[in-house]
Amino acid sequence: MLQFDHVFIAHALDQPPTRVRVQASWNRGEFRKSWDYELEGNPCLIPYDGEATLIPCDITKIFETKKNFSYESFVGVPLKDADGEIYGHLALYGDRNGDRTIDDGRHELEIAKLFANRAQTEARRLDRESKMYQG
Repeated sequence: MLQFDHVFIAHALDQPPTRVRVQASWNRGEFRKSWDYELEGNPCLIPYDGEATLIPCDITKIFETKKNFSYESFVGVPLKDADGEIYGHLALYGDRNGDRTIDDGRHELEIAKLFANRAQTEARRLDRESKMYQG
Protein backbone atom coordinates (compact mmCIF):
# COMPACT_ATOMS: atom_id res chain seq x y z
CA MET A 1 0.00 0.00 0.00
CA LEU A 2 1.25 3.47 -0.84
CA GLN A 3 1.86 5.52 2.28
CA PHE A 4 2.11 9.12 1.17
CA ASP A 5 0.71 12.14 2.91
CA HIS A 6 0.58 14.64 0.04
CA VAL A 7 -0.26 13.68 -3.55
CA PHE A 8 -0.83 16.00 -6.49
CA ILE A 9 -0.91 16.34 -10.25
CA ALA A 10 0.66 19.45 -11.77
CA HIS A 11 0.83 20.96 -15.26
CA ALA A 12 3.81 22.95 -16.56
CA LEU A 13 3.00 26.60 -17.24
CA ASP A 14 6.05 27.21 -19.46
CA GLN A 15 8.68 25.39 -21.53
CA PRO A 16 11.25 24.51 -20.47
CA PRO A 17 9.37 24.10 -17.21
CA THR A 18 10.18 26.56 -14.43
CA ARG A 19 6.68 27.03 -12.99
CA VAL A 20 3.73 24.65 -12.58
CA ARG A 21 0.07 24.74 -11.58
CA VAL A 22 -1.29 22.05 -9.31
CA GLN A 23 -4.55 20.79 -10.82
CA ALA A 24 -5.58 18.25 -8.18
CA SER A 25 -4.15 17.72 -4.70
CA TRP A 26 -4.80 15.60 -1.64
CA ASN A 27 -3.05 16.35 1.61
CA ARG A 28 -3.59 13.84 4.42
CA GLY A 29 -6.86 12.74 2.84
CA GLU A 30 -8.29 16.19 2.18
CA PHE A 31 -8.70 17.82 -1.23
CA ARG A 32 -6.76 21.07 -1.64
CA LYS A 33 -7.36 23.95 -4.02
CA SER A 34 -5.06 24.66 -6.96
CA TRP A 35 -1.89 26.74 -6.63
CA ASP A 36 1.18 27.65 -8.70
CA TYR A 37 4.81 27.27 -7.67
CA GLU A 38 8.38 27.54 -8.95
CA LEU A 39 10.32 24.36 -9.71
CA GLU A 40 13.80 25.67 -8.90
CA GLY A 41 15.24 23.92 -5.84
CA ASN A 42 12.31 21.48 -5.77
CA PRO A 43 12.36 17.69 -6.34
CA CYS A 44 9.34 18.16 -8.64
CA LEU A 45 11.72 19.43 -11.33
CA ILE A 46 13.29 15.96 -11.69
CA PRO A 47 10.39 14.25 -13.55
CA TYR A 48 10.72 16.84 -16.33
CA ASP A 49 13.94 15.06 -17.32
CA GLY A 50 11.66 12.26 -18.50
CA GLU A 51 12.07 9.55 -15.88
CA ALA A 52 10.12 8.54 -12.80
CA THR A 53 12.13 9.15 -9.67
CA LEU A 54 12.21 7.96 -6.08
CA ILE A 55 13.99 9.77 -3.26
CA PRO A 56 13.34 7.53 -0.24
CA CYS A 57 14.54 9.90 2.49
CA ASP A 58 16.03 13.24 3.51
CA ILE A 59 14.50 15.50 0.86
CA THR A 60 14.38 18.30 3.42
CA LYS A 61 18.18 18.17 3.57
CA ILE A 62 18.65 17.94 -0.20
CA PHE A 63 16.17 20.52 -1.54
CA GLU A 64 16.17 24.13 -0.39
CA THR A 65 12.43 24.64 -0.93
CA LYS A 66 11.57 21.72 1.36
CA LYS A 67 13.67 22.71 4.40
CA ASN A 68 10.62 23.86 6.40
CA PHE A 69 8.45 20.88 5.46
CA SER A 70 8.05 17.61 7.31
CA TYR A 71 8.42 15.52 4.15
CA GLU A 72 11.00 12.76 4.11
CA SER A 73 10.39 10.94 0.83
CA PHE A 74 9.38 11.86 -2.72
CA VAL A 75 8.16 10.02 -5.80
CA GLY A 76 7.79 11.97 -9.04
CA VAL A 77 6.46 10.68 -12.36
CA PRO A 78 6.35 12.66 -15.60
CA LEU A 79 2.99 13.00 -17.37
CA LYS A 80 3.19 12.83 -21.16
CA ASP A 81 0.80 13.79 -23.94
CA ALA A 82 -0.09 11.56 -26.89
CA ASP A 83 3.09 12.69 -28.69
CA GLY A 84 5.29 11.70 -25.75
CA GLU A 85 5.96 15.29 -24.67
CA ILE A 86 6.08 15.96 -20.94
CA TYR A 87 3.36 18.38 -19.89
CA GLY A 88 3.26 17.82 -16.14
CA HIS A 89 3.99 15.47 -13.27
CA LEU A 90 2.54 13.37 -10.49
CA ALA A 91 4.14 14.03 -7.09
CA LEU A 92 3.88 11.97 -3.92
CA TYR A 93 5.39 13.12 -0.63
CA GLY A 94 5.73 11.06 2.54
CA ASP A 95 6.18 12.61 5.98
CA ARG A 96 8.11 9.71 7.35
CA ASN A 97 10.66 7.32 5.98
CA GLY A 98 9.82 4.58 8.47
CA ASP A 99 11.25 1.17 7.78
CA ARG A 100 10.88 1.21 4.01
CA THR A 101 13.48 -0.70 2.10
CA ILE A 102 14.69 0.01 -1.42
CA ASP A 103 12.53 -2.86 -2.66
CA ASP A 104 9.47 -1.26 -1.04
CA GLY A 105 10.41 2.04 -2.68
CA ARG A 106 10.67 0.41 -6.07
CA HIS A 107 7.26 -1.16 -5.57
CA GLU A 108 5.80 2.23 -4.68
CA LEU A 109 7.47 3.78 -7.73
CA GLU A 110 5.91 1.16 -10.01
CA ILE A 111 2.45 1.74 -8.51
CA ALA A 112 2.90 5.52 -8.91
CA LYS A 113 3.83 4.97 -12.57
CA LEU A 114 0.64 2.95 -13.09
CA PHE A 115 -1.42 5.71 -11.46
CA ALA A 116 0.31 8.36 -13.62
CA ASN A 117 -0.43 6.29 -16.71
CA ARG A 118 -4.11 6.22 -15.76
CA ALA A 119 -4.09 10.00 -15.20
CA GLN A 120 -2.50 10.52 -18.63
CA THR A 121 -5.15 8.34 -20.27
CA GLU A 122 -7.94 10.30 -18.58
CA ALA A 123 -6.39 13.65 -19.57
CA ARG A 124 -6.15 12.52 -23.20
CA ARG A 125 -9.79 11.37 -23.16
CA LEU A 126 -10.95 14.71 -21.78
CA ASP A 127 -8.88 16.54 -24.40
CA ARG A 128 -10.38 14.49 -27.25
CA GLU A 129 -13.89 15.04 -25.94
CA SER A 130 -13.44 18.79 -25.63
CA LYS A 131 -12.15 18.96 -29.22
CA MET A 132 -15.13 16.92 -30.46
CA TYR A 133 -17.60 19.30 -28.82
CA GLN A 134 -15.79 22.40 -30.07
CA GLY A 135 -15.89 21.44 -33.72
